[in-house]
Amino acid sequence: MSKGYLLIAHNNQSNDYIKQAIYCAQRIKMFCNDASVSIITSNSGYLKKLLGADVFEHVIDSRVNNSNNYKLSFDGALFNKTVKWNNAGRDLAYDLSPYDETILLDTDYIISNSNLNSCFGSVNDFMLFQNSKYIGSVEVTDEFTRCSDSSIDFYWATVIYFKKSTKSKILFDTVQHIRNNWVYYNYLYQINSSNFRNDYAFSIALHMLNDTIATLPGKMYYIKDQDFLENINNDKMIFLVGKKDHLGEYTLLSTEGLNVHVLNKSSLERIIE
Repeated sequence: MSKGYLLIAHNNQSNDYIKQAIYCAQRIKMFCNDASVSIITSNSGYLKKLLGADVFEHVIDSRVNNSNNYKLSFDGALFNKTVKWNNAGRDLAYDLSPYDETILLDTDYIISNSNLNSCFGSVNDFMLFQNSKYIGSVEVTDEFTRCSDSSIDFYWATVIYFKKSTKSKILFDTVQHIRNNWVYYNYLYQINSSNFRNDYAFSIALHMLNDTIATLPGKMYYIKDQDFLENINNDKMIFLVGKKDHLGEYTLLSTEGLNVHVLNKSSLERIIE
């Protein structure tokens, strides 16, 4: 059975997801035994211009409908701006993946170990993260526990393992249905978000399927976009994380051998540059 990692990258006016994807793929190959990595993108010409196509086994051209999502994007606690947010197309990963077994990743999930390789060969049709851990000293307990105070359990769509199977196909088809009818499901599940978000869509789909849900091993470690990624050296990362009740003040900390979801994409792109 073929197996590999899959990234989705569609550039917008605020972030260069192609550069993120190239960097992410390089780290996957570095830490995951030179695993096969493929990319779904609407910017294949730009990818080739950057000489980044060689890191991918498959470059899959896919045009997605631009979403009308807008969000407040932070770069540390003291700077923010409203940006257009195009996160459509994740539900197409099942049909477009060239692998029998796929690990689908966000481009800002920074790999520093080979733990995800253990997913290949799983008896489960799909797995996602439910448990998460903010790496700062102030524990965040509510935001990523439930989709809202009155809603269902929250699951991350940042990392998804799936195999080509009937159950996985149903999951992704359900997510696509939810995306196409987001106004209804947003109201039904009392999420109170006008923006479509993949985490919410997969959480709703898992709830609708009403089956035992297998979670990925370990926890989803992350920093917020009010924090900064300051440096990466091999498997070591240095961060500045905000102090509680001290706006604009930060604590320096480091990780070693941890995969971390870097929600401050601007600070990640500065490291890449």
